[in-house]
Amino acid sequence: MKDDLKKHIASIRWVGKLQPTIMLPNTQPMPLNSAPIRHMVERFFESGVSHHSAQGATLWALLDFLQCAKVSYVLEAHPGEGYTVRHAPGTNGS
Repeated sequence: MKDDLKKHIASIRWVGKLQPTIMLPNTQPMPLNSAPIRHMVERFFESGVSHHSAQGATLWALLDFLQCAKVSYVLEAHPGEGYTVRHAPGTNGS
């Protein structure tokens, strides 16, 4: 992972809860503190994949980070089961 991306992840901090910024159809996004978002983003870059429930409560936060950091990803919807986010083919997550 590039150093600038590591710094961007480390900078995920604020007081209180961040309100959802992305509203996908049929999801129920919930406000989150910075720690769970930072952890979710770190795990995504370690594994290259992130799984989310059908409610998509935390999905918005990962997508928002990836879009802001200009990281290519693929979002897979599994109706009634949930969502999977993967690094886009041909990318190495950096």
